[in-house]
Amino acid sequence: MKIKGVKVELVVIVLIISLGLFFGTQYYLNNYRLENSLTEKLTVINGVEKVKIEDANKGKEINLTLVAVDDLQKTYQQINEVLINSIGKNNYSVKLNNSNNEKLNSLYRRMHLSIYESMMTGEFTKMASRLDTISNKLRVKKAEVSVDQNNIYLQLSDNQDYFYKVIEREYPGLNKVTFQGGGVNG
Repeated sequence: MKIKGVKVELVVIVLIISLGLFFGTQYYLNNYRLENSLTEKLTVINGVEKVKIEDANKGKEINLTLVAVDDLQKTYQQINEVLINSIGKNNYSVKLNNSNNEKLNSLYRRMHLSIYESMMTGEFTKMASRLDTISNKLRVKKAEVSVDQNNIYLQLSDNQDYFYKVIEREYPGLNKVTFQGGGVNG
């Protein structure tokens, strides 16, 4: 079909291709700029060595490699603040990459039941005591655990190897469970 000597089909095809290229370029540039900006902001945080950002089903997956960190809780909160300000609160997940140290992995495997038990019972001092006992047996250089209202932070190191684990204290459906003991109605 021609209108005043111009093929309409050709104009429509060129328009579709042009719009596709325009929006595709916009999407690419926005993601590229966001990822580069985010990588720069995260690598400024003390202890962050390497950042890898990938697209995931529910937003971005942020893979971080940390070196010697004095206080995992403080470092993670700084990371979280940067991510919330850049991406939004529920639009990302963080994965901490760990060294392949069998002693540290073994310590975590021996501790993980105690960690999850303490989440259910609230007896975090027992968890810390168990961590001290196991880490002394395995002769690990550093084994620390800290807790805030959102997470449990496990920090292990042995020579130049590091193991970091951040475990969310809240699970879907857990709010519906009633715990016995404590509180006003005790």
